[in-house]
Amino acid sequence: MRRVHHKALLLLAAAPALVSWTYIQGPKHEAQDEPLKLSTQLVVVDAQVISKKTGAPVNGLTEHDFALYEEGVKQQITHFSKDTLPLSIVLLLDVSGSVTAAIREVRDSGLRALNELKPGDEIAVMAFGAWATVLQDFTQDRQLLASQIAAIDSIGPWIREGTYIDEAVYEAAFYLAKASKPDSRRIIVIVTDNFSNQEPGQGHSEAEALKQLHAAGAVVCGLVVGDFNGAAEGYRKRGFILRDSVAGYLAETGGIRAQVEDDDVTAKLAGLIEHLRTRYSLGYTPLNAKRDGRFRNITLKLSPDIERREGEVRIVARKGYYAPRSDSRSS
Repeated sequence: MRRVHHKALLLLAAAPALVSWTYIQGPKHEAQDEPLKLSTQLVVVDAQVISKKTGAPVNGLTEHDFALYEEGVKQQITHFSKDTLPLSIVLLLDVSGSVTAAIREVRDSGLRALNELKPGDEIAVMAFGAWATVLQDFTQDRQLLASQIAAIDSIGPWIREGTYIDEAVYEAAFYLAKASKPDSRRIIVIVTDNFSNQEPGQGHSEAEALKQLHAAGAVVCGLVVGDFNGAAEGYRKRGFILRDSVAGYLAETGGIRAQVEDDDVTAKLAGLIEHLRTRYSLGYTPLNAKRDGRFRNITLKLSPDIERREGEVRIVARKGYYAPRSDSRSS
């Protein structure tokens, strides 16, 4: 149960549901796999279909293989694509001592993982401890990214006095919303040991971070360094609950999680980016046109033919979105 003794325990808290991207609708496109255009009414759901038997992504699906429901009402899928939208990735790196070796491995060989990116993709680098800071704004320059990751070693000691995961996710989502390409798929990849010592009143809460993720339309993916689950089980046997800070964000946004060790984080990062390439983007204009700011649940299903062909599958996607809200003037 390494990496536990220096972090405070937090009680497990339930996470509120999260959203999909909201865009303003442009003209409908008949051609499959044509990039989505920015607009205000179009809701875009980023989804991955995984075989339960093999764990491998299910490829080759079309829009006709999916059925999409909002609050139980079936919606018409008007846009469909796979791996055509550029990625905007915030690489969010924990600077606590227990993660240092893993971050140095990213620094030294991270370019191999970045080779999975396409020319239109962009990455920003943020470091976090007791607060989060941008080390490198969004760029497509792979060498520049590697040099900025190396700058983590020179960060002063004060940031390392805490590990505030909720605050870091909030800041990363806020940065994504204002700085990324407007028509990109927005991803936060957090590399952390997942032991947060952020207490109530310190920084932004999980609920506030989730709301900011809603606004940004971001998916959170986690590379968790070390055996967090084993540590949590050990603490459970001693009567404590160790909060899984990353789990709620991943579950609500449809993100990917991988356990990594100090020497394989680069390979796992490359694999994560490759998995992001297997995702489908489905867009629809909600039949409910009310601008009431309410949360609306989304359910995505596959046709019975696909399950018969592929066996049991799991769909990883957001659970909903917040409708836009009319201001007093528009009302």
